[in-house]
Amino acid sequence: MAAIRDEWGEDSLLATLWASLGALAEERGLRISLEFVCDVVAEKLGAAAVCLVRSSGVGIDDLRYSNGDFGDRLIEIEVIVFPLAVGVVRAGVLAVYHTEPGAPATAKLREALVFADLVLALLLVELAGPAQPVPGPPGDGFPLVGPVHR
Repeated sequence: MAAIRDEWGEDSLLATLWASLGALAEERGLRISLEFVCDVVAEKLGAAAVCLVRSSGVGIDDLRYSNGDFGDRLIEIEVIVFPLAVGVVRAGVLAVYHTEPGAPATAKLREALVFADLVLALLLVELAGPAQPVPGPPGDGFPLVGPVHR
């Protein structure tokens, strides 16, 4: 995910969060994954649970990951939902369940938004599948639109 540092800058909130997640994953002997990030979201935000619902693109969504045992307490739980989308392309939603009344503090909400950006990036990588070679001649960065003139 060096692309995060390159795209957003080394001192950005997203790059800082990515670095701290890397350190935490290493400390716990785990690798960074959607499951790991969702678990950390729950820990950092004090959430009762976090669910990630992935959009299939055909109108049927599927539960990609869920943590926490809250099924019997749904009436008591408040939900904050973060749509995961790029432009008009919907990748899914990140739902954060908490038992505290009212909205989270501004700092926690801002952190949750950065987590949602990171989850979206990881989800898009997962949805894209294994890297495939770009069609076209070598060095052609835009094979479908022809040469780029500057």
